[in-house]
This record gives sequence, structure tokens and C-alpha cells, in this order.
Amino acid sequence: MKNKIGIIVGAVAGVVACGVVYMVKKQQPQTPFDEVNDIRTRYADRLDAETELEENNMSGVSSLQYEEKIK
Repeated sequence: MKNKIGIIVGAVAGVVACGVVYMVKKQQPQTPFDEVNDIRTRYADRLDAETELEENNMSGVSSLQYEEKIK
């Protein structure tokens, strides 16, 4: 019986410890590398969205007309 209680107490202590570690890690400020990666991700997402928008707007436009439109 003591063995089962010890396992349950150990499991609960492990869960609480993991929760505390997670909360402490979440409160740390971002490093410059994290900030750069966030900026890259946002830029890539925006670029993909613009490309999809251009693809949708190009229905029926030939590549020559599209090149003239860019110039």
C-alpha cells in the first residue's frame, strides 16, 4: 500500500514540478534569435498571402500582360 501511495505522490510532484518549470520558462524574455525568427515567420506569411492574392487576381491574364503590369 505504501508503494502505491509513493508512486501517486511522486507522479503528482512530477506534474507540479513540470508546471512550475513551464511557467518560469514562459516568463523569460525573448532572445534576439527568437525575435529574428518571429520577424522572418511574419514576413514569410505575409509574402505567401500576397502571392496567393496575386494568383487569384491573375485569372485570365497572360504572362506578358502581367510583366507589363509590374513595369
